[in-house]
Amino acid sequence: MGRESFPWFRKSHRCWYVYHGGRQVRLHPDKAEALRLWHDLQHATPGGGPSVAAVIDAYLADAETRLRHNTMREKRSLLGLLKKDRGTDEAASLTAGRVRVWIAGHDTWGRSRRWLAALTVRSCFRWAAGPGGLLESNPVEGL
Repeated sequence: MGRESFPWFRKSHRCWYVYHGGRQVRLHPDKAEALRLWHDLQHATPGGGPSVAAVIDAYLADAETRLRHNTMREKRSLLGLLKKDRGTDEAASLTAGRVRVWIAGHDTWGRSRRWLAALTVRSCFRWAAGPGGLLESNPVEGL
């Protein structure tokens, strides 16, 4: 059995990392935010996998180092709504069909906003299932 891991700062990437589930997880450049994200990972759902909220937080922390401010504003807005509605669910239990139902529930959104929501959720979970990611496979594949 592996020992408990604590976050460390990687100077070359200017970001905090932690081992979680046998994988390195990029947390956040800010120590306080990184510790909060680590705490969220430690309190994952009872099924053993990370929650939807933990995946979203980790994705946004990583994306913040790569993407422009306006892009991040949109991603935070859309993923924040998903986090509010489905944040406590286990990430592996989220399916493309459930995301489609969630998007359809926002009847005030136009076609472009619905498309952007699907694209944003898909990229978030594709990132989480990538090499060194939080998930074994992408649960929203085919979205």
